[in-house]
Amino acid sequence: MNEPKVSVIVPVYNVEKYLSRCLDSIVLQSYQNLDIVLVNDGSTDNSLKICQDYAENDSRIRLIDQNNKGLSVARNTGIDIASGQYICFIDSDDWVEPDYVEFMVKMSIEKDSDISIVSSYNSTDTRDIITTKGWISNKVETYDTFTALRLLTEDVKIHSHAWDKLYKISLFNNIRFPEGKNYEDIFIMHILFAHSASISISEQPKYHYYVRNNSIARNYKRKNILDYFEAEFSRLDYMQKHYEDLISLQNTKIMELVLSYYPKFKYERNDTSRFYKQDKKIFNKYVNNAESAYKRNHENFTDPKYSYMYAIYSKNRILLKIISPIGNNVISRVKTSKHKSQIKRLLYNDNKFREQLKEYSGKHKIILAGVPEYDNLGDVAIGFAEERFLRKYLSNNTSFLAISENDFFKYFNDIKKIVLNDDVIVIQGGGNFGDQYFDQEKLRNIILKNFKNKIILMPSTFYMKNKNNTAKYLKYYDRNNLFLFFRENKSAQIVF
Repeated sequence: MNEPKVSVIVPVYNVEKYLSRCLDSIVLQSYQNLDIVLVNDGSTDNSLKICQDYAENDSRIRLIDQNNKGLSVARNTGIDIASGQYICFIDSDDWVEPDYVEFMVKMSIEKDSDISIVSSYNSTDTRDIITTKGWISNKVETYDTFTALRLLTEDVKIHSHAWDKLYKISLFNNIRFPEGKNYEDIFIMHILFAHSASISISEQPKYHYYVRNNSIARNYKRKNILDYFEAEFSRLDYMQKHYEDLISLQNTKIMELVLSYYPKFKYERNDTSRFYKQDKKIFNKYVNNAESAYKRNHENFTDPKYSYMYAIYSKNRILLKIISPIGNNVISRVKTSKHKSQIKRLLYNDNKFREQLKEYSGKHKIILAGVPEYDNLGDVAIGFAEERFLRKYLSNNTSFLAISENDFFKYFNDIKKIVLNDDVIVIQGGGNFGDQYFDQEKLRNIILKNFKNKIILMPSTFYMKNKNNTAKYLKYYDRNNLFLFFRENKSAQIVF
C-alpha cells in the first residue's frame, strides 16, 4: 500500500537560534513521504537563509517568502498550497520525535481517524517534562465527534494546540486560522472537531514544545487577554448553535476566565492605562454575566469550586487587593497596617517595575517567590495563606515582597541587585516538588544556584515522574541554607 503524503507546515519568523534543530527533526523523520512547507513570515534575522539552505538540500521542501503577516496567515499560506492527504503543523522553535509523523499516520489509518493526537513535552535545552499526568499508556483511544468535543472543551485530556495533531487535509476545505488574532487555535479547533467523525488520541509524547518566557501563552498583555476571551466566546457561540449539551461546559470555562481576570479590570481604579480605559466596559459585561448567573443559581455554580471562586474574586475586595495574581503583576506589600504601612501594587510596566524594585534596595526583607498568576484557586489560596503566615514574623524594619514565577525570571538581574545577604527567600509550596512541573522546578533551580541566603520551601508534596532519578534529584537539594517542609508524612519519609 502506498504511504499517504503528509504536508508539514512550518511558519518561520526570527528563529535563527532554534530553526536548524526544528528542521533537522523534520527532514530526518522515519516517515519519508513528506511535503515540507516552510513559510518565512518576513524574518529580519538569518532565518530565511537557513530555510534556503535546507530547501537546496532536500527536494521535499518548498519555501514561501512573504511579508510579515502573523502566525495565522503563515499557517494559512501553507494550507493553501499543501499537497498531502494529511497535514500537521510544527512551530519553528519546537521539534519533534523521529517517528512523530509515522506514529500519527499509523493511528489515523488503523483507527480511520480524521484527527490523530499525541502528547507532548514541555522542553528546554537541557530537559523535557512530559505533559501527560500520571503513567503513560500505550493505548490509543478513539472518540466520536461529541465525546471529543466535550474533552476539548474540558481542556484537560485534549487541548486546542494546532501542533500536536495530524489532520485529514479535507478538514481545511473551508476552514482557516483567523488573521491578526492570538490564540488562533482556539478559534477553529472546535470547528475542525465538529467536522470529524472520529478523533484518536495517544498519551505517547512525540512533540517538544520549547518553553520560552516571552511566549504569547505566558504574556498577559491587553491584546492577548482580549483575544483569549474572544476565542472562548466564539466557541460558546458555536456550541449554542450546534451543541446545546456542551453550552454549560463552555460557560464554565468562561466563568473561570472571568473570575480569574476580574480583579485586573474591576479594582484598578487608579490605573490610567489604555488597558483599563478601553476595556473596562467590555470586561464588565463579562463580569455582569457571571454575577447574573450566580444570582439566579445558574448551573455553572452547582460545582462548589466556582461558588468559592466567585465569592473570593468578586465579593472579598480586601482579599482581591492582596492576591490579585493576574496581569503579570508583582504584588508588593511593605508590611501591613498592623506594622503601620500600606498595600502597594506594581503595574505591568518595565521601567516603573524596576524603579519600584529599587525602593527595596538596602532594606531587610522576606521575598515570597512563585506566587500564582493563573486561575488555579488552590494555588492562589496557598499563596494567600503563606503570605498571612509570613507576615506574622515581620519585624518593624523588615519589608515583604511577593513575586510571580514569570516576573522572577524576567526581572532576575534587577531582583538580584536588591537582595541583601541576610534576606530570606521563601518559595511557594504546593503539590509541585519534584520533576513533574517545569516552571516551579526552574524557579527553584535559579534561586538555589544564585543565592546563598536562607531559603525556605513552604509545605509541599514530593512526586517524581522518573522514580529512578530520585536519589540524584534529592542530592541537588542537600544544602545547608535550604529548609524543606512537606505536607504529608509520605513525602517527608522519601526525602529524609
